[in-house]
Amino acid sequence: MGVIPQKTVLDNGLTLYANHKPFGIAAVYFCVRVGSFDDLIPETAHVNEHVLGSAAGVYGKKGELNYIVGNGAETAPQTTLFFLEGLFPNDIEIAVKRLCEIFRPPCLEFLVHAKNDIREEISPETRPSLAFSERVLKLLFPKFWERVPSEKTSLGSLEFITSDVIEAHWDQYYDPYNAYVYLSGNI
Repeated sequence: MGVIPQKTVLDNGLTLYANHKPFGIAAVYFCVRVGSFDDLIPETAHVNEHVLGSAAGVYGKKGELNYIVGNGAETAPQTTLFFLEGLFPNDIEIAVKRLCEIFRPPCLEFLVHAKNDIREEISPETRPSLAFSERVLKLLFPKFWERVPSEKTSLGSLEFITSDVIEAHWDQYYDPYNAYVYLSGNI
């Protein structure tokens, strides 16, 4: 049976789960309760993930924490996750500060780059396995896939995701009360 993480709610409303494990490494996960099913324009949550993740340095950032191997972000239907894994325990504070950047207004200078990355990420030409996976999952989970926009819809919607859309999305969802942090490892 696993260890139950210690839960703490901070004064700003952010819920913190700490799971001490006697490993020589640690990980930090920030989860915001917003995902692709919350999009008014398809891919909005995904674009915001890229914009905020770039500002927080989860895709790699020169300088501190260059040694980590697990870093990134992911938009799921109901959540967006930002994470830094494989940390030395004494670097957890740096990782938490970096991930707290998602609670700052979006740095819109990353918007064009984020949309281009997503075009490449979801384009059938660059990832043909995506189309196969989608067909299989549609057969297995038809009700779920009724809510998922097609690749064509997702790609076409990117032009409608403006800085105003990103800021409104962030204003609505990126609040400490709508998020939690999970710390794991030798903390």
